[in-house]
Amino acid sequence: MIRPRPGTFCYTPDEIDQMTSQISTAAAEGATGVVFGALTDANKIDLSVTRSLVGQSRNLNLTTTFHRAFDAARDRDTALDSLIDLGINRVLTSGTPWGSREQATDGLENLRATIDRTQGRIEVVIAGGISAATIPTVLAALPDSLLGISLHAYSGSLVNGQVTSEAVRSLIAAAHA
Repeated sequence: MIRPRPGTFCYTPDEIDQMTSQISTAAAEGATGVVFGALTDANKIDLSVTRSLVGQSRNLNLTTTFHRAFDAARDRDTALDSLIDLGINRVLTSGTPWGSREQATDGLENLRATIDRTQGRIEVVIAGGISAATIPTVLAALPDSLLGISLHAYSGSLVNGQVTSEAVRSLIAAAHA
């Protein structure tokens, strides 16, 4: 994750320089992809910053994922079109407003609309409360073809704050049920 600080997704020139440096470090240490996101003060995709970070990532043979800053964007459709035009590989979303306590199960309508709009041009990574218990509900609400869709289930793989084999197996079983 390339994110210089918590809070908003509007960054200063120094923070953008820090992000650029972190992308280079990630590549040098063997990463195959990076996750980042940048918005303007108006909660639109910061095209200039994102274009620069995507270009640098491509030059270093890294795939790119735009993180849940997407959920803070004012207009999801315009934001998605911008990310596709910029060549982002994946977008991470719960389908719910950033900062809300809602989970992907609350954003199923938005998730489906986002997936439909992509027409397979960008992978949608569904996040936010993904667990063995919620996977069936999420998958049932999505298009029959799950091509271009993945699940981010980090919190669903934890037991007492630790990733466990049992929790991972439960997630996989729920996804294949």
